[in-house]
Amino acid sequence: MDLDKLKPFGRFISDEELDTLDSYQFFDALTVSLRSCHHNPFLWYNRARLLLKMGYNDHAAVDAKRATDLALCLSPKTASVLCSFYAPDEATVVREMTILIAETYYTYAQARAATPLGGECFLFALEALQKAKRITESYPDFRAKAGQLETHVKKQYANVLRLIRNAKPGEFVYEAIVKNIDRPDMRGGRYPWDKWDARGRAAQTDDLESLQALEKEYNNFLANLGASKIKMKFRYSETQPRGIQAGLFATQPLRANETVLHEKPVIQVNNRLLLSACQHCSTVCKSPRTCPRCRTEVYCSDWCLKDADTTYHRVLCGRDKHVRPLVEWVQKGTTGPAIIPLQMVKLFAWAKQTKTPLLELPGIRRLHPWSPEKGDTIYYIPPFMRRLYDDVLKAIDVSPEEWLDFDYWIFDTVYRMLL
Repeated sequence: MDLDKLKPFGRFISDEELDTLDSYQFFDALTVSLRSCHHNPFLWYNRARLLLKMGYNDHAAVDAKRATDLALCLSPKTASVLCSFYAPDEATVVREMTILIAETYYTYAQARAATPLGGECFLFALEALQKAKRITESYPDFRAKAGQLETHVKKQYANVLRLIRNAKPGEFVYEAIVKNIDRPDMRGGRYPWDKWDARGRAAQTDDLESLQALEKEYNNFLANLGASKIKMKFRYSETQPRGIQAGLFATQPLRANETVLHEKPVIQVNNRLLLSACQHCSTVCKSPRTCPRCRTEVYCSDWCLKDADTTYHRVLCGRDKHVRPLVEWVQKGTTGPAIIPLQMVKLFAWAKQTKTPLLELPGIRRLHPWSPEKGDTIYYIPPFMRRLYDDVLKAIDVSPEEWLDFDYWIFDTVYRMLL
């Protein structure tokens, strides 16, 4: 553990300090520290409070929950090391860790109540506050603060229950309505700290060189597909909300009905004939093959089996109990959106197996990203996505440091496929 790197952030950051820091620079610094020290609860707690200040309440809840889980399982020796910067004795270490756990519960409750995606969010918040109060009998100031938040959450929950009680049949079901998620400072469908999107960078910088590089990248992609008869062109636009217009142009005269581009899907999820269709290409299997390790996935040929195994299946292999609920969701689905959670899992498994950043995957990068209207930073999250959120993370076995990449894109990048 590099203690020098942790000194600036591996402690309680006061509210006064937090107000003086540049939010996005501090976010970057905390995220870099978490990549190498993802077991440090102080880092997760500080980032949770920062995200709460920035308005990303649902993300703050995840950070705070991780901080609590890590703080609760720390050994006394590890706690002493983490608090060594400012805790001179064992009694101070115990005090600091108690306060840390209580504060993470409090921050989690704040975040859950601020973005209640379901009625259970209020119950989660109240449960966290009760736990925080139980371990802080000798800290009256904290208990008073927790009590005030508890009263506020109870009022919110009572209002929701009243709406449900007074609703006519089929008129209002809180759990089934679409929830709004605010994304302050998000522009063009991108987080302020997102540096990956080449198209977005070119649009924001108004740089001809960036635009030419982007054009070259897309045309190389077309060339790799054998599409020499067409080319991609980009230009700046004063009228387009993203600042760029793009189009495909012929490089030579074309005959009617002439095929100029043949591209296979990046991934496939088949919502028909699931028991007899290839899990990789969706072709009906005449002589099915199964993965020799997990014996669950069915493929139509050795080629599909090998291609899936080298692309994404090794990450999912043996995780059938986590993937199966998503497959069943597809089987029961009567509309297109039912396939999206399983699409997510395959894409994320691909990113993890090939160590490729999510936005660099062809299946995501080639999408035309959805953006809020000008001045609008609200995302709309339907109920089925909330219910399957944890299933998606479990299916690909996301570890703490990998979560930094994966969690932020479940709703806000891949979900654009539905929007």
